Amino acid sequence: MLTGCGVSFKNVTPEQFSQNPSNRYAIAVKPTIRGNDVVRDSIRTTVVIDGNEQEMKLSPKKTSTYIYDYPMPSEQNEAKYYFSVNYDVARSGRIIRNYEQSPLYTLKLVNRYVLNIDVDRGPVGAPIRLIGRGFTTDDRIVVGGEPASTKLMNSNALEFVLPSLAANKRYPVYFVNAYSEQKVGDIHIDASEIHLNVESVELAPKTKTLLIFKIDRPAPKGGLDIDVTTNIPASINMPRVHIPEGSQTVSISIEGLTPNDGALFINAPGFQEKRVPIVVK
Repeated sequence: MLTGCGVSFKNVTPEQFSQNPSNRYAIAVKPTIRGNDVVRDSIRTTVVIDGNEQEMKLSPKKTSTYIYDYPMPSEQNEAKYYFSVNYDVARSGRIIRNYEQSPLYTLKLVNRYVLNIDVDRGPVGAPIRLIGRGFTTDDRIVVGGEPASTKLMNSNALEFVLPSLAANKRYPVYFVNAYSEQKVGDIHIDASEIHLNVESVELAPKTKTLLIFKIDRPAPKGGLDIDVTTNIPASINMPRVHIPEGSQTVSISIEGLTPNDGALFINAPGFQEKRVPIVVK
C-alpha cells in the first residue's frame, strides 16, 4: 500500500497478465481517503495509461475498489500507468479541491510471443519463418543489425528474408516492435552463388557486350549490390551492378577500351567470389 498526503493507494492489479482473446485487462485500485471533512460524493478516481486519462468505476462486487477495463493495443505487450484521485474537502465553510497521485506502475503480458525460428541456417534471400502468437503488421525482424524484409503470415507466424550479410557466419536474430526488442535466436548464413550468362568475356575496343547477373532467390530488402572489380581497369568501362529488391537478375553493358587481358572479380555479401576471364583485343 502506498500513501499520499491524505490518500492511500492499494494497487490490486496483477503485475503480469496472460494474454486473452479479448485483449482486455482489468486495472484495479483501492484508494483510502482519510478525514471526516471529505465530501464523499465529490470523489473521482482515474487511471492515466499510455498517456491518456481514463475514468474508473466502482466495482459492483467490491464497493471500495475502482476498476478500468483496459484494451491493450495489439502491438504492445506492456503499459505504464498511475492512479489519481480528485476530491473536495469542506473546511470552515469553504470547499477545497484536492488531488493525489500514485507512483508509476507497469503492466506486462506474459507468453504473448512464444518464439522460435523454424530453421537455423540459410543463404541470403532465403525466406525464414518465425513461429509464435499475437503477431501484428507492426512487428519486424532484425538479423545481425540489418533490418530484414518481414511479412505477417498470420497472428501465429512471421516470415522474414535473410538480408545481405557476409556468408559462413552466425548472426543474432531480434524480434522488434515499437515497444520491445527480444532476441529469438541465431542463424547461420551459407554462401550462395552469383551466375553469369557467360563463362568468359571477349570484346574489341569501343564495342560493348551484355552481361546478365542472376541469383537463385529474390534480392532481399534494399536490393543486392554486386561489387565487380578488375585487374585491368584502364581497359574496360562498366557501370554499377545492383539487383533491385525482389528481383533475381540485372543486365548491364560492359565496354572495351584498350587491348589487354585479365579478369573480373565478382563479389557480394553472402556470396562466393566469382572470377571471370576477360580479353579486350
